[in-house]
Amino acid sequence: MTASINNYTVGKGIVSFRKDGAGAYADMGNCTEFEFTPELEKLDHFSSREGVRTKDKSIVIQKSGTVRLVLDEWTRDNIALAVLGTNAIVGGQSITEIFDSNAIKGSLKFTGTNEVGPKYEWVFPAVEFVPSSSISLLSDEWGTIELTGDVLISGGSFGTITALGESVPVNTVLPSIAGIAQEGEPLVAIVGEWSGTPVFTYQWKNAGVNIPGATGATYTPVTADVGDALSVAVTATNAAGSTTATSAATAAVIAAA
Repeated sequence: MTASINNYTVGKGIVSFRKDGAGAYADMGNCTEFEFTPELEKLDHFSSREGVRTKDKSIVIQKSGTVRLVLDEWTRDNIALAVLGTNAIVGGQSITEIFDSNAIKGSLKFTGTNEVGPKYEWVFPAVEFVPSSSISLLSDEWGTIELTGDVLISGGSFGTITALGESVPVNTVLPSIAGIAQEGEPLVAIVGEWSGTPVFTYQWKNAGVNIPGATGATYTPVTADVGDALSVAVTATNAAGSTTATSAATAAVIAAA
């Protein structure tokens, strides 16, 4: 895979939660921070048969993860998740019982809404909320609710990450070649313009025939190219698939001066 600045992303998204037994996801409101921290614990073995301890085996003995959310909206459901509480109407008033539950479990979903970079949807089918690390009640700033949840195994998986809104790349401006078609003078492939956020690979051609090993973004013509026209095929690839577009040919390569 070729690195591309099109893979940079601005972190924007929305978070929703479906409590066990509920029929649909509930929007948790404005989420200013979303973090997932995977955790892996290994057991290492060291051999000392020759007097020097060297690691000769390592196995994974525990996999886990946590999610952390910071919310702006003080809904009753958000507050209940923060304090492991349940909501009720008592005497016409909305009451949330603090620590009324040992755990609140359900499915958590983060959906990317960013306009810069690829979008992804993270789904954790089994999350168990634990007491929050902070609830800001008094501050000159906007109050926030911070939630922390343990990610549990469900159906053999901790969750899934799905690429959103991607389709096979479409070329809108053909690739081109910059430089002088002359033996010993480097040529540079210009990828043109494409839809989506693809990464690019290259194949240079002599008179329409692939040049073995010429798969970089630049190519320097050799003696065997003199008298022939060169082109470059650019292949754009993303999660949905690949598309190839070929540049117009150069003038016939001339010999070195």
